[in-house]
Amino acid sequence: VICWLANALVAQVQRSGGWSHLRRGFMLREQGLYRDALKDFSHALSLFQKIKDHKNEGIALTHIGSLYYHLGQYSNALDNYQQVLPL
Repeated sequence: VICWLANALVAQVQRSGGWSHLRRGFMLREQGLYRDALKDFSHALSLFQKIKDHKNEGIALTHIGSLYYHLGQYSNALDNYQQVLPL
């Protein structure tokens, strides 16, 4: 039971950290700082992947794809969008 609770707590902390990076990425994107936002969205994606949070992983991938689209990197955008499909 203690191990399960510890794992649940770690997952919640990582999920919270992921959302902190997503929120920062949203603010940076609104300021037109796409490359900086990309770093935050990518960090959030990494955290969500560690805890196998597929819903939020898909959210992060979608926003990463959107940034690549705005940067004119269409093949990278498509790649990120396609990674969302199996989730």
